[in-house]
Amino acid sequence: MNLHDIYETEGAPGLARLAAATGANPQYLYQCATGRKEPSPRLARELIKADSRITLDALYLRGRVSQGEAA
Repeated sequence: MNLHDIYETEGAPGLARLAAATGANPQYLYQCATGRKEPSPRLARELIKADSRITLDALYLRGRVSQGEAA
């Protein structure tokens, strides 16, 4: 599961929950969820700690697939 999946299933409250748990800006998480940005390595670790459904592969694979870099 990645941020996009959480945004699709839980909406803005899901991102707000993760923002509160990680100290991240909710708008930045929204940008990550929509593929405009990628989370920093530090934030990725914090997101995985905050929600066990999130995986490192899923956090970074979504951005690469949308940019046509992954097979």
